Amino acid sequence: MTTPAEDGFAAQPDWAPLARVWLAWPSAERWGGGLSTAREEIASLARAIAPHAPVTVIAPASCAPDVSLRCGAGVAVLPHAVDEPWIADFGPTFVQDGDGEVAGVDWRYRGWGGALRATTDRLIAPAMLENLRMARFESELPIEGGLVQVDGGGRALVSRPGLAESGRLAKFDAAQIEDALRAQLGVEAVLWTDARVDGDGAGGRIDAVAAFVG
Repeated sequence: MTTPAEDGFAAQPDWAPLARVWLAWPSAERWGGGLSTAREEIASLARAIAPHAPVTVIAPASCAPDVSLRCGAGVAVLPHAVDEPWIADFGPTFVQDGDGEVAGVDWRYRGWGGALRATTDRLIAPAMLENLRMARFESELPIEGGLVQVDGGGRALVSRPGLAESGRLAKFDAAQIEDALRAQLGVEAVLWTDARVDGDGAGGRIDAVAAFVG
């Protein structure tokens, strides 16, 4: 199986034009007494984005009426079981080639290195890509999309605490991690930062400490 880089794909920066924004509906089982607040936060985000870009919320079919009621007209629902709202971590990282074709990298989400249950949310990336009829590239690195930033100019920014020191990738050394990121993201250089945020429950999300800006 080829990699995105071999097929001419590369990840796009956060400021690249968006075709659609994807959100995930918090589950009752995971959010307990904070459920209503968590769901209203996602609904508020959907309502704010919808006038500017198409929005799809991933939610169990049984929640679709509630999603529609809270989010308003024009917000689509993709019926699928989901636990957490952290879709930037368990959803695919979209990559694009020179002809504008878009595919997705499935990072094989493992719940922030085992801190969260991942049996449901690890199925979201394949489901999204199947729904979109996009090619799926399966990464050899079992990480989260939120651990990586790209600048669209061939560079990726990652956190050493998140990738090399968290236990997520105990079987990989730094050189192997860099090679895999180049292959999946179509970048040439991988930049590391040692910065960390105390109390970061996600265990090293790069956007907690640094981000590229366009």
